[in-house]
Amino acid sequence: MKLNKLIISTSPITGSIFAGYSNDGGKTYSTKVEVTKQVVDAVCAHMDITGEEYVCAAGELIFKSKLVKEGADTE
Repeated sequence: MKLNKLIISTSPITGSIFAGYSNDGGKTYSTKVEVTKQVVDAVCAHMDITGEEYVCAAGELIFKSKLVKEGADTE
């Protein structure tokens, strides 16, 4: 399977994230697996390493490291 046929999407009903392949240009999956935990873990690791923050239609995603002491001023 080629990566250009890879689809990653979120279920509008459950909120679960799925990854899989499409044979019809991305309209439907031919195979898919639920990957929510893997995606969330990867995004958190990415943000921890890079320090990047993201803004999207749903809101703002800011990573807060567990290594920061509670009550400490981080700004």
